Amino acid sequence: MAFNLTVEDSSPLVSYTPSGAWTDSPADDSLIQSYSDSSMHTTSAQGATATINFNGTGIWLFGANRPNYGTYTISVDGQTTTNGNATSGDPVFNQLLGSASGLDSGAHTVVLTNTGSGSAVDLDSFIFQGQVGSGGSISNITIDDTDSRFTYAPSDIDWEVVTRPNLNKNDTLHVTQTQGASATIPFSGNAVAVYGTVSPDHADIQVSLDGQNTTVQGGAGGFVGALHTQTLLYYADNLGPEQHQLVLSADQTPSTGQFMDVDAVTIFSSAEGNSSNGANNASPSSSNNGSKSASISRASRHIPVIVGAAVCAVVLTLLATFLLFIFHRRRQKKREPWVDHSTTPTLPMQQDMMETGHRNRDSSHFLDVKLSPGGRSSRPPEAVAFPTVSRSGSTRSYSSITPLIPKATSTTSQLDSPIPPPTVPPLIFRPSQSRDTGAGPMGTRAPSRPPRPPSLQLSPESWNL
Repeated sequence: MAFNLTVEDSSPLVSYTPSGAWTDSPADDSLIQSYSDSSMHTTSAQGATATINFNGTGIWLFGANRPNYGTYTISVDGQTTTNGNATSGDPVFNQLLGSASGLDSGAHTVVLTNTGSGSAVDLDSFIFQGQVGSGGSISNITIDDTDSRFTYAPSDIDWEVVTRPNLNKNDTLHVTQTQGASATIPFSGNAVAVYGTVSPDHADIQVSLDGQNTTVQGGAGGFVGALHTQTLLYYADNLGPEQHQLVLSADQTPSTGQFMDVDAVTIFSSAEGNSSNGANNASPSSSNNGSKSASISRASRHIPVIVGAAVCAVVLTLLATFLLFIFHRRRQKKREPWVDHSTTPTLPMQQDMMETGHRNRDSSHFLDVKLSPGGRSSRPPEAVAFPTVSRSGSTRSYSSITPLIPKATSTTSQLDSPIPPPTVPPLIFRPSQSRDTGAGPMGTRAPSRPPRPPSLQLSPESWNL
């Protein structure tokens, strides 16, 4: 999968020859702000060259067209691809000087040469196309200098954290001038880009990627004439998906400055995890170590799956145990016999019905009747409901509230119950013919058998309250 990287003219990926022939961002140029990042390299020396070394499949060079500019050529891997003229009546910027695309993935060399006599040419910036993998998608992450994955040696106190808003990535920068100081970061990915600062007071930088060393310019020796931040210092691709180690250290010499800094590192990764087969200036470590690291990396990718499966198994086991417990609990409750805990006293008739399978559902229908010393109850009876019995027709059903004794016709005041007390109809004796000639109480002859007692009529006044 291809991607583009924009690089400024001050990057160590560009080398300017001969020494002193190129000027970095002339201070007397009133149009310098019109250039990308307010920076450019210009030369009026015929035959002066700017050489770009990159890994990728294409490149595009940008500069300005101005009245005092002239002719130039661009060659790719030794073959001239562009013969151009940068002369223009009015200054125009960010103009495409030349390009090359469709190159084989790998290392390439592009040379911009000023061919005019007494005329100038400049290089503002360039874009090159990198590639990782053979297809699919690509992702990138930027690791800031303050990230804990960085290790600074000899110790953290040998490095100073500088905060400069809008000048550095994430506004921070690690700077050192300690001899032999280094910054180390492990990573996994198919390509890596290192960003930092170049300046005349900076030392060259020694880059070690999986044991392969490369030295890049830090800005001394006339390479740059001013401070340039967020500059691409180093780039390497065609890396395997295994773990890599990047070490940056200052290569301080009497001819260079003493400072070195680290701003950020960007890691590019292919979704398929396979790198292309192009050449690479910074090779990965030996094949044996690489295969071991790849095996560890593949095994580590399965760890989350194994852990997830184990957690799911535990959760399912606990859920099954809980459901089984609930099932047995409910089953046990169904087997327990029903017990009537009612404290309502059982009347004789109620006892008979309970023996036949009936049970009282509302004990509030039954009354606690007490008899007075004279044989009468101490309070009038109320309407009573009994379950259905075949002994008489006075009770109709289980829930019937029809009184066993017909309601009284009296309109006297009610006591505890809204139902008036019952009355017993009088017993009436009718005269009949008999051989006995004795006179009865009604002028007729009395029956031959002993007379019945007089009729008993009950009225509300007769109840003892």
